[in-house]
Amino acid sequence: SVSAPLEYYQAVEQTGAPEGKNVLKIHSPEFNDARFIQKVQVAPDSYYKLSAFVKTEEVEQRSSESGANICFLQTYCKSDFVKANADWQEIVLYGKTDSKTTFVTVALRLGYYSADASGIAYFDKVSLTRIEELPDGVTASSMASFQFQSSQDNDQKEENKDASKA
Repeated sequence: SVSAPLEYYQAVEQTGAPEGKNVLKIHSPEFNDARFIQKVQVAPDSYYKLSAFVKTEEVEQRSSESGANICFLQTYCKSDFVKANADWQEIVLYGKTDSKTTFVTVALRLGYYSADASGIAYFDKVSLTRIEELPDGVTASSMASFQFQSSQDNDQKEENKDASKA
């Protein structure tokens, strides 16, 4: 699934990449929150490690909270941002599902919520692994999704509440 024009996204071979074949490339010449996403089944009440190797070229951001990153969509669970021109480096994110979470959406991003970026980001050796315990000194972020509500949804709820009083 994509959030920008299809020509922004490619699977390429990249010399010097950790695995080098089928490297995912996001090329966003304009400021955007461009991303590859994949819905993945997970176990409730479990710890997970999401990791990827990333390389960036000419990444510019409109906010310090932007750049190439990995995250779980509709959560605030995200990795550090890789900016400017950076050689291959591993980024890692630890999360914990709650008792109701059975699916998450993994995102490889160039940009973030309300924090667009431009440039090129390469992602390789992406992995989501269930782990028994966290490494020493590491804190897990919540992988529970938040839900967006439109004003129309809120208006409908108010109408339903008013109708139930009648």
